[in-house]
Amino acid sequence: MANTEAALLLRINHPIPAELQQGYDLLLAKRQTETLLPNEYDDLLRLTEQIETLEAQRVATLAELARLRGTSLRALMTRLGIPPESWVNTEFSDQKRAPERLYTCFSARLETK
Repeated sequence: MANTEAALLLRINHPIPAELQQGYDLLLAKRQTETLLPNEYDDLLRLTEQIETLEAQRVATLAELARLRGTSLRALMTRLGIPPESWVNTEFSDQKRAPERLYTCFSARLETK
């Protein structure tokens, strides 16, 4: 069990790849300064999708660890010092792709288990 927990913790603590994060940050800054070109907007959507997927995998791994430890996801995150608002990046929001849905989806799904 200790090896399984260690493997899960490694996956939880694995950062978003630097190249992905840097590209996202650059495009997000351009969006905030209203200098984002239409093709860059498509790139920003693609990068956002990739980051959301990685974060969803992280939350699923956290849930798996919580299950192994016999605790709730929220309690585990508190113990690990991970604030619930870190589950999603709320910087990028538009009407079609509200990141808050990811938080709502996972918190509702995981708290019922």
